[in-house]
Amino acid sequence: MHDIITPRQCICLLLFLYFDFIWIYYRGLLLLLRVKLDFKRQLNANRPIHEVFLKQVQIHPKKLACVEVETGRKVTYEELNRLMNRYANYFDVS
Repeated sequence: MHDIITPRQCICLLLFLYFDFIWIYYRGLLLLLRVKLDFKRQLNANRPIHEVFLKQVQIHPKKLACVEVETGRKVTYEELNRLMNRYANYFDVS
């Protein structure tokens, strides 16, 4: 026999899911703000964008750098740096 969910249990479950969503949303928002502030700090120190990226490659080579939306492929900073160097060498005219 199946248990019947009471309205009170349903409301409690919805509140739990809502607050869990809010918590995840704010954690993501805080992460984005930290990244943005760190990025601005790096640029205000007159460091070119490629130096900021290379520093991240040096500090976190195995850390996730990006995810391709369509395929779901995950790329680490090390892999992304290698791919960027391949493309740069392809377009190098000298």
